Amino acid sequence: MSQETAVAEDGSTTGRPRQRYVVHLTITSTDLPAAELLARTLARSLRFLPDLVPGETTVALAGDPSTRRPVFCDRPLDGGDGDRCPLRAGHINNCQRIDPEDG
Repeated sequence: MSQETAVAEDGSTTGRPRQRYVVHLTITSTDLPAAELLARTLARSLRFLPDLVPGETTVALAGDPSTRRPVFCDRPLDGGDGDRCPLRAGHINNCQRIDPEDG
């Protein structure tokens, strides 16, 4: 299991390792594309949470984790600043940033 260093509110590191956890929210949907859209919308609406890792958001059939599908592209963006592509997985245009105001 990977560990990250905890960061205090003032920006200093606390020295305590942080564990990674996955939160599963079950929803119903008419089809996979609608479920993926909902997952992207939820992740983008919660991006103000510093501990959220939106690029690792996936959708799977309930009870069957082997069907997990990523909903974001998550490839590194040019610029070397660590930003990742926030577009849907499998997009055909070039990776790009999106305006935070676009949601």
